[in-house]
Amino acid sequence: AKAGAGSGKTHTMAYAISQHSGALGISHTKVACEAIHQRVERFRAACDAHVCTIHSIAKRLTSDTVDESGDPESGVDYDRMLERAIEVLRDPEVPLPSWLSSRRYVVVDEFQDTGSLQNALVGLLRHRLSCALVVVGDFAQAIYGFQGATSEHMNNLRVRSDCVEVTLRNNYRSHPSIVAHANRLSHASNGDI
Repeated sequence: AKAGAGSGKTHTMAYAISQHSGALGISHTKVACEAIHQRVERFRAACDAHVCTIHSIAKRLTSDTVDESGDPESGVDYDRMLERAIEVLRDPEVPLPSWLSSRRYVVVDEFQDTGSLQNALVGLLRHRLSCALVVVGDFAQAIYGFQGATSEHMNNLRVRSDCVEVTLRNNYRSHPSIVAHANRLSHASNGDI
């Protein structure tokens, strides 16, 4: 789903997760995961969905914390943790844990902000789980380029024959005149704002 600010991405994502038993929702921060999870529960209280960060998936797949150079506060090397999780997913001899193996629907929030390792992990999850993959993002809201993230991962999905692109066009957050002005600015700058 391609969606701009205020277009109901979180609402749409939470609704989609709530409608698929055992769905896995992935977002960038714990705060975002909690917000999505709360909305999922409002749609369907008995939903067995799991909403987490990609790093928490990597940590659970590798069963321990990598303590090489990384975050000076926690001692965690997040890239190394992702690399190790990718190694686990690439090895068909390694059984997936039960909390993950039953997932048949994966929804990734803010996909425009995925780096190469995160993109590889999502792709391997899709492959190993043989699941439906839904990504939600907005090219104009990419903010993690300084960490190696690129919206090219969204573009690469668009050219797949099994990909369906849905655009959320309504804006529920801002007055229509503000949206119109922002669209004019974005169009004038070729979307580079």
